[in-house]
Amino acid sequence: PLRLLRICSPPAQHPSLPSSPIFFEASFALLPLVPPSPCNCQRVSSAPQDGGGRPSSAASLGSGEKADAEDRRRGCYWLQVVKNAVTHVQFHPSSDRLLLAAADKSGHVGLWDVNNAEGIAEDGVLLFKPHLQYVSGLRWAGAPSGGSCQLYSCSYDGSVRRLDPETAQFLEVYGSDEDEYSAMDLARDGSILYIGDNDGACHVVDSRMGSAVSSVQLHLKKLNTVSLEPGEERVLATATGDGTVRVWDVRKLAPGVKPLATLPHQKSVQSAVFDPSCSGRLLSTSYDDKLTIWEPTPSRAASEGWLSSGKSAQRAASIKHNNQTGRWILPFRAVWAPAGDGLLVGSMDRSLEVFSAAGSKLSKHSNAELMTAIPARNHVHPLLAAVAGGTGSGRVHLFR
Repeated sequence: PLRLLRICSPPAQHPSLPSSPIFFEASFALLPLVPPSPCNCQRVSSAPQDGGGRPSSAASLGSGEKADAEDRRRGCYWLQVVKNAVTHVQFHPSSDRLLLAAADKSGHVGLWDVNNAEGIAEDGVLLFKPHLQYVSGLRWAGAPSGGSCQLYSCSYDGSVRRLDPETAQFLEVYGSDEDEYSAMDLARDGSILYIGDNDGACHVVDSRMGSAVSSVQLHLKKLNTVSLEPGEERVLATATGDGTVRVWDVRKLAPGVKPLATLPHQKSVQSAVFDPSCSGRLLSTSYDDKLTIWEPTPSRAASEGWLSSGKSAQRAASIKHNNQTGRWILPFRAVWAPAGDGLLVGSMDRSLEVFSAAGSKLSKHSNAELMTAIPARNHVHPLLAAVAGGTGSGRVHLFR
């Protein structure tokens, strides 16, 4: 039987947001994270890639553009990790290695081994082409066999793939010729995947069998995000363009299922993600120019609150934020700090803004000369004090 009901493991010790905005701002200054060797500062070229999802050779990444000495003196470091606009950035969840993955709109996935760049490729980046279209999901998870952490991706091309570290290829986990996959989340061990599509359906996939357990229509519009509550993994949140976030009991995902709660917004919702500290709170980003933190009523720990909330929830915080990205910039998606005490989001003035979970603004990071594009997609390292911001040019900026 599927292990959809699990005992929550003890929570990891995450770095917390400092109480002082001044201290926080200093701790997240842009830093040069790679030794100043020219081979580590190359930009990805437009050279074609090898087929079959294999990484490009170091030579195919081109001579590129270097971060000069003046940039390093100012404490700035960036690298072009993928070729087109970054759709996802994800740190590997390790405390002893700073490794990140980034995906883009044209099907590329890049791996950047920040602290040991020459150990992964000559210029620090391995570039893959596992998909034919927009990469709509990117997540690290433990292997189903209990082995090392593996990277999963999904795409509008209707495929879900997993990076095999032995062969350096993305192997297909599940695929469909009829569906366009628009979002993904998965169990912490990678055994069960929840995949949203452009028609509003959610597909529950057993990655060990490579087959769908169920496919359920949850909305009438595209699922922009799906988020699994990380505690007991019994509750799923979906965000769509119909202006709602819905919360579901994953054990009851079958035709005709009713949501545990429906959270209304005035406009399209671009993301809804659960607090990684297992509090059960939800963070939504909407075109109504608000970042909203939701919690079930009565408030209880983790998924238990949603399962017994009587289909009601309350706004714990509402933050005004300009989310009108227009046609050419990917929609903003606010992300949690690992300890659940704050959130980060890109801004139209090419900055990264940080707010407390109570809604107060802690800091704003911008440099018009060095940050030349909007960091629309971001991720906070789950164990280390590091933030990655992905831009429309394929660059990833690192903050510490």
